[in-house]
Parts: sequence; C-alpha cells; structure tokens
Amino acid sequence: MYSDLYVRTNFTNTDIDYIFNSEIREYDLRRAGLSLIKQFNLLPQSKIDSLSMMDKVACNKEIGMLQKDKQFADKLLECFAEARRLFFETNEIQTSEIVSIKKDAIFVHRKKCDNTVFGELNFRVKNQYLGYLRLNRIEFYYKDPNTVLDVKGLGPSVYLYHTDYMLDFIKDVISMAIYSPRNVLVKFVTDFIKDYRKRNLMYGYYRQMDGSNFHVVIDDEVGRMNVLDVDDNEDLTLDITYNYCNYLIPIAAIFVG
Repeated sequence: MYSDLYVRTNFTNTDIDYIFNSEIREYDLRRAGLSLIKQFNLLPQSKIDSLSMMDKVACNKEIGMLQKDKQFADKLLECFAEARRLFFETNEIQTSEIVSIKKDAIFVHRKKCDNTVFGELNFRVKNQYLGYLRLNRIEFYYKDPNTVLDVKGLGPSVYLYHTDYMLDFIKDVISMAIYSPRNVLVKFVTDFIKDYRKRNLMYGYYRQMDGSNFHVVIDDEVGRMNVLDVDDNEDLTLDITYNYCNYLIPIAAIFVG
C-alpha cells in the first residue's frame, strides 16, 4: 500500500533528521499549473490554447490571476493532490521514503521512481542530492562539495547573508559526514563550536539564521542590527545564542554525542 501523504500540500518527515551518502531525488511536476489545467480540463479549450502560447513567466502570472477565483483555486489544489496520488500509487511510495513534499515537488530517498509521466503530467528529476540535514525545522539538501546547499524553510536572503558563514559550515559538516572519518568530523565540529563560543569567528557567523539580523547587546539590552556588512574590527558585543541553540547544539548532539 502506498503512502497517503499525497493529500499534503506541504510536508516534512520529522522522523528523518539526516541522510548521508544515500541518494535523494527531487521529483518536480513540470509546468505544474498549466499541465494540471490541461490534464483535468479546468478551463475552456480556447483559454488553454492561449495559456499554452505564452512563455513560462507570463503563463504562471496568468494562472496566478485566475486563482483569485476561489472555486478555481480550490479545484487546482485538488488536482495537485490527484497528481501526487498518481505518482505515489504507481511508484508504490512509502511514508518512510518521503523526505518532504513542497506542493508540486516530492523529495524521495532510497527509491528511483520509474513511473513519472501521466498524460500531460511529467514528474521530472529536478535535483539529486547525497546528503540532508534538518535543523530548527529548516531543511538543508547537499549535492557536492562545490555546490551551495539548497535550503527549504528560509527565504532567498539566506544565500545573500549566510553563504561563506553558517551555510558553508553546515555544508562542510554534511560533506564530512559523507566523505571523512568520524574522528575528523567530531574534531571539526568541536573546534568550530569552541571558536564560536569564544567569538573568535568572523562576524558573519553570528548573524542569526532566521533572517538578516545580528542581535547586539547594548547597555545590557539585546537589540536588532539589520545590516548587510559589519566590520569585524567594530567594537560590538553580539548575542550569539540563536545560532548556538538552534543549530550548533543539535549538530553536536548528532555528531559528537
């Protein structure tokens, strides 16, 4: 029996905290809105033909406008669920094999799905990953040492503010969990946490991984400092507890014990 999670528009498997050296495939429904409209005849044929003539950006914008009609929007959501059901059923996907669901994207591990085309619906393999780590309800997907992590649960600013800092640290942790001896990984994590606690790292590591802010202690009060760049020589006392409690302690629990 296949999993009934196809009914979920968004889902993260909380039984899976990490995956290392096991392939994860992201199956993405190509041109989701348009393909669903075609497959389930959600609009008159003349309108479908008009949408099909548009480029992807214009088509998606038009479909977004159409969803202001609640009846149409609800029907489209039902069709998303039906598309996922077809994919789950024909590939006999089990709950334990699902890492997450993001509406028209399904992240699956330990399984290669052979049935991916259903009429107008095409679940293509958009990404393949070798590692995964879930921290603070945020999902980090790892491809290789030379590629930035794919992050689910934080906005695009995460790449602007945290690349070269906490994102690279988390990427290095996953990479070492796959390729390095355990003792090397344990030392790396332990040394990093010691340096973090002593505030020996560049300021960028202390920017909170919930947005773009630093928390700065001023006259014994903690306030936000929303800046893109902070001079590492600037005399600031940073509140470093957020990343420490929500990312570093969980990482230590997994790898150091």
